[in-house]
Amino acid sequence: MNVLAKILICALGMTLTGCGRRASNVHFILPDGYRGVFRIKSDPKGPAVTRRDDGAFVYLIPSAGSLITSTTKPLLSVESVTGEFRSGQQIPWNRLGRNAQPSKPPGIYNLHADSDGWFYFFLGTYDDLKAIIDEPRLTSQVGGATNSLEHDPSSPRP
Repeated sequence: MNVLAKILICALGMTLTGCGRRASNVHFILPDGYRGVFRIKSDPKGPAVTRRDDGAFVYLIPSAGSLITSTTKPLLSVESVTGEFRSGQQIPWNRLGRNAQPSKPPGIYNLHADSDGWFYFFLGTYDDLKAIIDEPRLTSQVGGATNSLEHDPSSPRP
């Protein structure tokens, strides 16, 4: 068999078996009444991420807003996000650029990842998000269970 035929067979096999990273379903559980930024970082010594019966990866966010867990790989390629407060009240996923409208109810927004390995998310309304999105020190906003929607006085507004 020539080299070209081997390459084509390998490519076909990888296509049929679904090589590469598959998109994950992620579920966040947040403290009741939480509003603001929360973040997640990976540390092999951190607690394991659990999975629901439907395969979604579950991240239980503490009231301080920062979670260190055994893996953040599911956050690298997300197909869907669901969320709820500990009481069971559901929280919608609001995607920026698609349905970001001031009239939307509070929801979860995916913000960014930084060079230190933190993945940032926001829970609130679109107007709340707009109020902090340009903050030069967004990391100072972590910890929504306290009062993270107020401006950090040590961080000047642009």
